[in-house]
Amino acid sequence: ARAHAHAGSAASATLRCFVETFLHCSDSVLISTQRKLAAISLLTALSLDASVVDLVGEILSYCVSVIAETAETVSPSKRSHPQRPPAQLAASEHAIFHRRAEACALDPLVGAPLLHVLQSTLLRAKHAHGAAFEAQMAAIDPTLLEQVKDAFDFTA
Repeated sequence: ARAHAHAGSAASATLRCFVETFLHCSDSVLISTQRKLAAISLLTALSLDASVVDLVGEILSYCVSVIAETAETVSPSKRSHPQRPPAQLAASEHAIFHRRAEACALDPLVGAPLLHVLQSTLLRAKHAHGAAFEAQMAAIDPTLLEQVKDAFDFTA
């Protein structure tokens, strides 16, 4: 039983280290589909383990920026062809490959309903961590909290 508990705490520590490291380098991710995947991954990590609940503010701040970049609040006709952020790479072998993959519609993440996925993942984290999650949400800067409510389309 002690070995299992130690393995669990080691996994929590590893997950926390991963999330912290990723948050520190996330601003260098320029391709919109990678930013969407990062937002989904960070919120999923939040829903999986209580060790990252205190990072909810940083995670939500990143998610808010990704939601704003993808402009999912525009009409449904524009959602099928997401706009690239201006800071996106325009040249390089990687960018060319990415544009070709996007044009072939091979990447299911391009058309994924990001807002819905993030909303449901955030609710899963809320239910998984209960009072600890609520306490961290209450401690978030009020300006960020308003941005989260607006971006995630929450009325409460």
